[in-house]
Amino acid sequence: NISSEPTVEDYNAIIDDNIKHIIFPQVLNDELSFKSISNLENEVVYNYEYFYPKSSLSMSAIKKNCADFKKMLAKDAQQIERAIALAGKNLSLKFVDVNGAYVYKYTIKSSELKKILEIE
Repeated sequence: NISSEPTVEDYNAIIDDNIKHIIFPQVLNDELSFKSISNLENEVVYNYEYFYPKSSLSMSAIKKNCADFKKMLAKDAQQIERAIALAGKNLSLKFVDVNGAYVYKYTIKSSELKKILEIE
């Protein structure tokens, strides 16, 4: 009985294949740069670095950026986010400062991601 439904493995392959061609989350602004993606067992993490030390960053502005990104996902879902959702992975945005010090991590759970992307 061969199923035409894609498996988690299929979606993981899509994620791996798309990581180098990904359209980065547009939470980007002129205060930070995108560094890398970590494709972990249960989550895909977008790593960002601010150009400033942590002491000069506004946490409320960072949290607003993250909330805006989540809203944008619903309008502008790319294949990679769909793959993450269908593979049951969480999507995280992780921020460090110019010295590599941890600033903030924002996670959208896979169940929430599926709802945002209207995936059954």
